[in-house]
Amino acid sequence: MNKKQIILAIFLVLVLTMFFFVNKKENIEIQNTQNTKIEKQENKTEQEFIKEIKYSNLMGEEVEKDLKDELQKVGVSDEVVNKFMNDVSLYNKFIGLKLGGTLNTKGFETIDKLKPDYDLTNIDQIWNNYDQNDPGQNCRITSFRLFEDFVEIQDPKKEYSRFMFIDEESLKYNKEKIGYKNLDKFKTLFSSIPTELVKDQKVHVQKIENYFKERKVQFKKSDKISLISVWMHSDLDNELFVGHTGILLQKNDGKFWFIEKVSFQEPYQLVEFKNKLELNDYLMGLYDTSWGQPTARPMIFENDHLIENFRLNPGTTKKDQEQK
Repeated sequence: MNKKQIILAIFLVLVLTMFFFVNKKENIEIQNTQNTKIEKQENKTEQEFIKEIKYSNLMGEEVEKDLKDELQKVGVSDEVVNKFMNDVSLYNKFIGLKLGGTLNTKGFETIDKLKPDYDLTNIDQIWNNYDQNDPGQNCRITSFRLFEDFVEIQDPKKEYSRFMFIDEESLKYNKEKIGYKNLDKFKTLFSSIPTELVKDQKVHVQKIENYFKERKVQFKKSDKISLISVWMHSDLDNELFVGHTGILLQKNDGKFWFIEKVSFQEPYQLVEFKNKLELNDYLMGLYDTSWGQPTARPMIFENDHLIENFRLNPGTTKKDQEQK
């Protein structure tokens, strides 16, 4: 072997050696990346289903101011924010203050359950004394008023779905709640959707997504504010409907605030979560409570898609399995 061949052989050995170590390093890095992703996913899955909440009924200047600031930060107009805060103050003044210790007057409070113990009978009586003709504002009306500027609909519906009959009565009574020009947008956003009598949630998720596409519903891109909807399945006419909804805000500190009006006559709530999985657990803990039925269990949407890391209520899953 001459000198030139020896040099070439040494060069090839060096190249092959370098290739071996580089390739090995890349494989290790890829494996580490995959392991990290798996670990992160496992950590999310292992997060314990929540059993307590930190909430406020928005009674008090400090928490009102904080919420007002957060709404303005995410782009809700001053006019909309002021109207909403006035509604909250009005409810708390004429209803909340007359309920004694039923509502939380301490700003935020942590309780070891998912729903505060409201005196619903007393609330009903006080509301009827206040205004027996006005049904009040529910979760859908409240959420839409805060979110209407963040969604556009090119092919709106003209009629209410049958699940919105009290919404219709409420909006007839007080036309200031939602302006006439936005009524069709409201009807479309919370309309019921025909579906099939199957338990497979994937079928229903596809129906909801297709509905938004057909109606050309477009949500403005924002990682700071979104519409959260609990879609439920009725077997009466095989329809999907929004059983509850609220507005989710992501704060600068990474925490989330969920704004909701529990029902027409029940109070406003602001619930704080560390992440969206806690929000998922809160809503599924309240609404995913039936088992053995022929219909699908509830689904939680963020805007027009299933919420990230969606999961069922494990307590209900266990009861469902025990019944089989």
